[in-house]
Amino acid sequence: MQNLKQPLEIDLLKKEWDSVKKVLDSKNEVLDAVLEHSLAGWYDYNLASDDLYLSPAFSKILGYDEDEFQNEDIQSIKRILHPDDLPKIIEAYFNHIKTKGKSKLDLQVRYIHKNGSIVWVYARAKVIEWNNAGDPVRLVGSNTDITHLKEAEADLHNVKQELEKITYRFKISTMVAKVGIWDWDIKNNVLIWDKQMYAIYGITEDTFEGAFEAWHNAIHPDERDMVNDSVNSSLMDSSKDWHCEFRIILPDGSIRYIKASGYVEFDNKSKPSRMIGTNWDITKEKEMEREKIRAKQLESQNKELEQFVYVASHDLQEPLHTISSYSEMLKLKCKGLLDAKSSRYFDYLIESSGRMNSLIKGLLDYSRLGRNQSLEAVSCESLINEIKKDFAGVIAEKNVKLKIGNLPVIDGNKIELRQLFQNLISNAIKFKKKESLTISIKSKRERNYWLFSVEDDGIGIDPKHFNKIFMIFQRLHTKSEIDGTGIGLSLCKKIVESQDGDIWVRSKPNEGSTFYFTIPDNE
Repeated sequence: MQNLKQPLEIDLLKKEWDSVKKVLDSKNEVLDAVLEHSLAGWYDYNLASDDLYLSPAFSKILGYDEDEFQNEDIQSIKRILHPDDLPKIIEAYFNHIKTKGKSKLDLQVRYIHKNGSIVWVYARAKVIEWNNAGDPVRLVGSNTDITHLKEAEADLHNVKQELEKITYRFKISTMVAKVGIWDWDIKNNVLIWDKQMYAIYGITEDTFEGAFEAWHNAIHPDERDMVNDSVNSSLMDSSKDWHCEFRIILPDGSIRYIKASGYVEFDNKSKPSRMIGTNWDITKEKEMEREKIRAKQLESQNKELEQFVYVASHDLQEPLHTISSYSEMLKLKCKGLLDAKSSRYFDYLIESSGRMNSLIKGLLDYSRLGRNQSLEAVSCESLINEIKKDFAGVIAEKNVKLKIGNLPVIDGNKIELRQLFQNLISNAIKFKKKESLTISIKSKRERNYWLFSVEDDGIGIDPKHFNKIFMIFQRLHTKSEIDGTGIGLSLCKKIVESQDGDIWVRSKPNEGSTFYFTIPDNE
């Protein structure tokens, strides 16, 4: 009976095994299908035989066809690994072996794609078989392509860096432009300021109460109601941003001008919940605006004054001419009838009339300057030669030697340039110190302008008077010492400055003077 039972048990076991094998084979087929068509590439490496299997997906990730990797060994795989990642892979592998698989073999590593590009993969591996000596026999693993994820991380990192740069630039720009940023929680009445706001309002964070009223109290009393109305208008209208200009009073009593802007956030019940905005310190801009207004007012006043001087001087010439003419006629008619003292009185009257006439002519010339802005090509050398001819009598009488260097042709107003050179030459002759006088006129090209010099060996000028001599009606000598109106050099200054130039003098007493002036070169 025992002998009959044994073959039956074997037969039952065989049938049971066949049944289990069918299930296992079916499961393996499913598993193989999943692995073969998985997006992750996987491999199976037998360390003892050095056999390596690579799934089709493994080859595809790296840009190779399946048959290109059929006969590859583990060394071939090492060659397409990024050389910088190989050391950490080796280190992780040996830690895995050393700990008998307890240390995970999970890494993000780079492979070299067939086209030379970099492929990032998430590599996971594990030794699943060991020999009796405890050495690894079989290693299986998978590689999931995470290149797109890494590129997204890099893009995110770049965006973050760019955002940090923009934030830094914005912070610097708001500091330089003196723009403060504020955030007002309307429901809880909490007002938050950045550092620039504290700097603008001249207070510190620990002295600020952090509420709307604390800011409102800093506004100039004359403008608080206006600002209040402006804020309330924005809080009631969701389509309206807030813009307002007002003055604030700092703790030290000084006043600053603020240009404020902001927008209101509304909750789901259309009630204002938050207001965010900026304060821009425009004090300097306001000061510049006032300066421009003052400059325009001064310009207008100067024009009115020049017009008055012109009209007054012109109208004064006729009665002065009458006084001078009748004085001379009366002196001739009374010739022989007057004593020496009375005759001298007539001389004083005629001389004073002449000086007054010169003064009025000078004022007229001064008031006319700048009226005619037309420019033309002017030969300075020809101009000086013309003046030399006009001054021929005085030059001969005063024993003046005029040296003329190579002078350029420049763009300018010929009449005014003639007045300029004529006054400088006349001034040098007037202040000669000996029997003879030498005047040298030169020019030199400097960058984008011409530098002229008119040098004499006359009596010279004390440096303390350098600025004074260019002011109208300023004289360094009495009329009895040297005749003049005190207008000549002020005319020169006005002519040069009207052509965007500068004029100055270098001199020492008894060592002569050199007047320098510049005229822009418009070529």
